[in-house]
Amino acid sequence: MALPSTQGVLNPLLNIIEPEPAGSWTALTSWGSAANWNPSATTIEWPAQILDLPRGSCAIEIVTEAAGDVEYEIWVSPSGAFDGDEVITTIEQGDEDIPAFEGVSAIIVIKVTNTNGLPQIFDMRARATNQSRVIRINSLNTSTLAGTVNARTLDLGFTISGITNIQITPKSVTNYTLAVYSTDYPTSNVVIPVVVDKTVPSIRLVGLDNVPRDGVIDVVAEALPEQYMSGNNLLLR
Repeated sequence: MALPSTQGVLNPLLNIIEPEPAGSWTALTSWGSAANWNPSATTIEWPAQILDLPRGSCAIEIVTEAAGDVEYEIWVSPSGAFDGDEVITTIEQGDEDIPAFEGVSAIIVIKVTNTNGLPQIFDMRARATNQSRVIRINSLNTSTLAGTVNARTLDLGFTISGITNIQITPKSVTNYTLAVYSTDYPTSNVVIPVVVDKTVPSIRLVGLDNVPRDGVIDVVAEALPEQYMSGNNLLLR
């Protein structure tokens, strides 16, 4: 099982995470010199929690109390074994529009940097959720969307972290000719919706001749909330 590295120690008296000492207590010449025990320690790194993730895509919320600026590494394992199969996502101060996570388990790693004093972690709470909002869009002409006919980007009206479910119903498509071995070439207005990317999200409509086309559609999407950094916290909205 591969685990993140640790850079810090648990202070059992105060129940907080602090930097590792640069020396030992035996090296101190007086109690007063203990104040200079970690004169150059500005960063700590601590695997704070292992989360069981819900089935499918999910969003993660983390609230941390710390002395210093916080960044996160989220290690997600699709098997839960953390045997080298994990995907690591680094989340920094000010990050927004963070994609959803998908796997069996996640390890939350906290990195704290404090250039004005001792970096410390006082508390951390994290949760994973697959609760989504339902978004409905009627009579949407795909030709008005960004992208190309091969991949039209859906504008759901909200910033999201991912799609858990999507239903696309074609309503109208300009008739096209089917090239077949016949003297009369039939026409069709049938298209099959294809989800290209659930994160962006993007779609295309493919005719019976395997050619992508634009058309008018109805969309019902179940979307996960946006994940964004606010100060030291990874929040949802």
